[in-house]
Amino acid sequence: MFIDSTNYKLHVEAIIEESDDLKIAVAFWGKGSEELLNSVSKKFDVICNLTSGGTNPKVVKAIIKLAPRVNIRYHDDLHAKVLIGKKSIIVGSANMSTNGLNIESDEFSGWQEAGYLTDQVDAVEAAAAWFHTRWLESKEITEATLKLADVAWKNRSATRILHPKSSSKLFDLTPCEANGRRIFVVFYDEEPSS
Repeated sequence: MFIDSTNYKLHVEAIIEESDDLKIAVAFWGKGSEELLNSVSKKFDVICNLTSGGTNPKVVKAIIKLAPRVNIRYHDDLHAKVLIGKKSIIVGSANMSTNGLNIESDEFSGWQEAGYLTDQVDAVEAAAAWFHTRWLESKEITEATLKLADVAWKNRSATRILHPKSSSKLFDLTPCEANGRRIFVVFYDEEPSS
């Protein structure tokens, strides 16, 4: 079944609800996405891309605290968005982030995501085998990794582009749009010299 921005998050929540043991390989995680893993009766194995700057390290720290029920590792080359449940999988474009599920802020509301949900047994088995290989390639998250991720997150956040629907005028930016950006304002009292 094809899914899009209007129902993507609902299908993510449904696959979590139907499964006791989930495998999630989603590159980027943003504020609020850790709430999706809060079900105490579920076990999660999560792979993220932690060091490229697209994952909020605060979220990863919150997920780490859910151990041993939730295991999280990182893979430097991961760009996938795959959720593997007991009987079905979602493969698509949405990260567990602002851009993907619109759970961090309104700045990115309107991004168009697409995915495919299937319960075909061969597809679920193939996805599980793919995940297992990525899990073996993934690395444990250490304090040193988290420090690198903090720097990468701050650098990327400061230079992120505005969503096309956002205002291009400085004084029209919402606090969310301005937060964490490197914004410099220069005022001249007279015409600058050549």
